[in-house]
Amino acid sequence: MAISTTNPNGVIIESAAKNGTLLSQTLAADPTLQMVLDSGVGTNNGNFKTGSTILGVVGPTLIGRTVILRREDPTEETRYVVACTTIAGSTVVTVSETWTQNPVSGDTYDFAYLMDDASTVTGITFDKKSGIFASTRRLSIDGTGTFAYLAMLDGLGFEPDEAGAEYSIRVAASAQLDIGYLLGATIGAPVGVQSVYIVPVNDVTADLLLITQTGSTTRFYDFVIRTTQVSLNSSVLGGSHIWERGKTFRILEDATFFNLKASDIVFEGTAGASIQTLNINSSSDFNQIRLIQTGGFTGEIASTLSIRNVNFINNFRNITTASSQTWNVINPTWNIDTTGQAQIEFGASTVGTAEDTRVVMPVDATGWASTAVPAPHFGSNSC
Repeated sequence: MAISTTNPNGVIIESAAKNGTLLSQTLAADPTLQMVLDSGVGTNNGNFKTGSTILGVVGPTLIGRTVILRREDPTEETRYVVACTTIAGSTVVTVSETWTQNPVSGDTYDFAYLMDDASTVTGITFDKKSGIFASTRRLSIDGTGTFAYLAMLDGLGFEPDEAGAEYSIRVAASAQLDIGYLLGATIGAPVGVQSVYIVPVNDVTADLLLITQTGSTTRFYDFVIRTTQVSLNSSVLGGSHIWERGKTFRILEDATFFNLKASDIVFEGTAGASIQTLNINSSSDFNQIRLIQTGGFTGEIASTLSIRNVNFINNFRNITTASSQTWNVINPTWNIDTTGQAQIEFGASTVGTAEDTRVVMPVDATGWASTAVPAPHFGSNSC
């Protein structure tokens, strides 16, 4: 497995860059920050770029990559590699922060491919002057059953330009795309490593920028996406997606965000058009969001949907309800005309509700407590 490129399939990340199972860890001088690999750097899945564009490292390297330890285990954790040395013939990797659970013999590991590696094949090139990886072919992370892993790091740009394709980036089942690295692997913690900014140049209305398929994983931190394509789309149910501290600009058409945990993100449309909606499901978790000039939220039919701390700014409408939906809107920043309810669209035959709930957090002897404060309740075609 490695990285392949064909026409019309495009550039495909087919595996992790390097993966294996750890043996004895006795050579690790600091087991809280290191792990001893079962093989050297030269034993990898191919397409390691000879030298790093960003780090100035000569030869294939693990430095500057993210690594997943114990993938799919409840104790899974991801770290960023800052050093790699050879001790008594064994490769010892040092990461940027301590492990939650120190590596032991039998643990699995998976190192990410980087955009540097993807530029070793036809279809992706790097412009040193602009700091942008430009693609003339679609990009897929797809191992066809084998775990495939790509990380976009270090503040560079990615400029997909795939004329006529139905998507620019696809994350398939058993595949993971990371943008940025989160320090401490804790939501709300400082971002540890910068991500990329993505600016498509082939703005075809019918195309998608991102498709995430059943069983896929995305982790986006500190990212910027500006597009006039359908900006982001989780095309089918399934997968695990966490995005924090990002900005997306110029959403042109409807975008689907099923199973997405989103925090501290700006979603901005072009002119508050009705088609520029964000479609979510009951497994979506939207918190600390700025929604600007879009068609507002829509949702999966016959479900309970919750959004928290959303600032609605100049949208065509804020929410469009569907059959048998309940919307829990917690601590929103919005102005609702309770006479006409123009900001909430109820279909003529819809049976659904949208409820504005305000929550305060007083401190008492036991610590933080939550108290719901009564607020306006917006029902189907009534107030």
